[in-house]
Amino acid sequence: MTGNMLPKPGEYDHGLRPYKYPELEVFFGMYPATKVVQAVTAGIHSQLLVQVCRMMRAKNIVELGSGTGVGTAALADYCVSVGGHLTSVDIGETIAKSKLGHRPEITFVVSDSVSYADRWQGPVDVVYVDSDHSRRHALNELNGWLRHGPRMFLMDDTLDPNDPHGSPLEAALDFCAQHSWTWCNIPVGTGLAILLPR
Repeated sequence: MTGNMLPKPGEYDHGLRPYKYPELEVFFGMYPATKVVQAVTAGIHSQLLVQVCRMMRAKNIVELGSGTGVGTAALADYCVSVGGHLTSVDIGETIAKSKLGHRPEITFVVSDSVSYADRWQGPVDVVYVDSDHSRRHALNELNGWLRHGPRMFLMDDTLDPNDPHGSPLEAALDFCAQHSWTWCNIPVGTGLAILLPR
């Protein structure tokens, strides 16, 4: 998909609704080709991550990129509440690992997220993509983790279509077109896209 095929900045259209997952219909109903206003805080962003995982009854979550650990902590708390596990993959040592490394519901892995997909063993329900935000890398992550059968991808930082390296939104659109998945983009913080198989 080329850049000129993207929705106009501030307008997003997800295509088909996720009838396989009626519990997520609220998001697809609220954000069809709407003007997006970036006015929600990171705390609400983390709450949304947890809400979506809860709706999907996710127990095995993979986070690609942990940074300061705001999302990591929220997802870990969720995992405790459902007896789940979070694997957080980052290219280097992170603040998140230094703050949260003692928690048994989190496994921190220092690795490139794409190459780690080749070594992954076990099930995965949700993959949260929040590492290198270039179009190419994000698309490689989506394609690399697809073979492990996630029921959903969550993609962070999807509200800036003007990134010189291409945006995660462009990667999401490319991926959905290639694999017949559907998506919506939620105007929370810097944007959160939900990608689902049709």
